[in-house]
Amino acid sequence: MHIENLTFEKEANLPAILLMSHGPICNAMLESAAMLSEDLEEIYALPFTDDMDLVEYTDKAEEIYNNAPKGSIVLFDLFGGTPCIQMTMRYGDIGLHGLSGLNLPMLLDAVSFRRMMRGKELIEALKESTRKSIVSADIL
Repeated sequence: MHIENLTFEKEANLPAILLMSHGPICNAMLESAAMLSEDLEEIYALPFTDDMDLVEYTDKAEEIYNNAPKGSIVLFDLFGGTPCIQMTMRYGDIGLHGLSGLNLPMLLDAVSFRRMMRGKELIEALKESTRKSIVSADIL
């Protein structure tokens, strides 16, 4: 688990998960996931705040992503938000494996699924599992 600049040992070739959000929601998401899973190595939380330099923030995200094992992914809080736009502009057609709509079920599935798949395949599996995790509470 990585929050900001904390570093822990990593398992070789395990796809990393980079969480990017407006404000500290990505940190809170990672802390919540820690209550439900102990398998949180190679997960990075990178919140964007009003007092941050946008270029430095994006450079840090790029550094994490570029140094992560092949098939690593980025989970964004909001499609079209600053973190998402900055990363897609940096990577263009090169192949950023990213998904917006970060929520706790998505993160927990990413933690589990990344042991069996990576990159685009992992993103597609998360899109499907996240759709299925949205359930009206009135059916309970």
